[in-house]
Amino acid sequence: MSDVSCSLPHAHSEQCHFQIAWTINPHMVPGSSDLEIAFTQHLNFKQLLRDAGAEVVELPFVCSAYDSVFTKDNALLLSSAGPASSVKPGASQLAVLANPLHGVRRAEQAGRKKALLSRGFSVVELPPQFKLEGGDLVVCAGHGIFMGHGFRSTLESAHALEVRIGVSVLPLKLVDPFLYHLDTALSVLKDGTAIACKRAFAPKSWELLVRSPWISKVIEVSEREALSFGCNLVQVGKTVILGSFLPGLMRSLKLQGYTPRYAPLSEFQRAGGSAACLVAEVHDHEALRSHAAGERSHATRESGLAGHTETLGLVTTSPTAARRSTSEYA
Repeated sequence: MSDVSCSLPHAHSEQCHFQIAWTINPHMVPGSSDLEIAFTQHLNFKQLLRDAGAEVVELPFVCSAYDSVFTKDNALLLSSAGPASSVKPGASQLAVLANPLHGVRRAEQAGRKKALLSRGFSVVELPPQFKLEGGDLVVCAGHGIFMGHGFRSTLESAHALEVRIGVSVLPLKLVDPFLYHLDTALSVLKDGTAIACKRAFAPKSWELLVRSPWISKVIEVSEREALSFGCNLVQVGKTVILGSFLPGLMRSLKLQGYTPRYAPLSEFQRAGGSAACLVAEVHDHEALRSHAAGERSHATRESGLAGHTETLGLVTTSPTAARRSTSEYA
């Protein structure tokens, strides 16, 4: 998770905190969030994560990047030591840095890269033509990654990601601008249960999703529930944390054996994000790669980029090589 405000002293430090200062999605109305309420909601959400058993690591707020509180958008985090919420000593940790579409989000990435390097991650950067945002990535544990495209991430990025991390990536086209990131329209629980809004997807992509062997069951949410960020949830063990109170979805989760918990996140939802956006989970890389070894590439088939891996221009920075530049975050 990210801090909600900047900890570095500077001329405008009192104003350097989460706020809605621009409009890059249909939910955003500049000036509409309440900082005091946002602080309280963030604190309560963080405590609920810990109560559920998550190990929460806080990254610094990126100076003047007001959306940097949404840490999931910044990078895909992977570990060779299995699923975790933080770096494990001796484990191989990989962060695939996002290439955001909007300049106000790209401004976060240098600071996030430094913070991740200081935590022991090797950082992979895709070339700028491959637009990729963490909010468009939904990991299906032990299987692969669903990648949304249509508003922020580009279809070609699926193949670039698949080549670099050796994990199956299945692109899904999004069609509703209010559900602009895949994680606003889809969540996949660890048992393969998909929480999804049909309206958000192109018809072919919806069929690919519901017929995917990665999915064991689909709980279809209404448009109202999706627009209330019902799909943008966080799972910790058998606990599922929602940023909105949605009785119908909560009943469905209980029937599946889960314990739904409600952590109000209204101030962050005004900016277009909720529970999932605020958390960058570390995923089990080895389990994902093992499954991919037996599958034909989804991304290559969809994007038509087979045979072009030599042109991807990937860059990797190791924690050791970047140690000097990350000292302020150590």
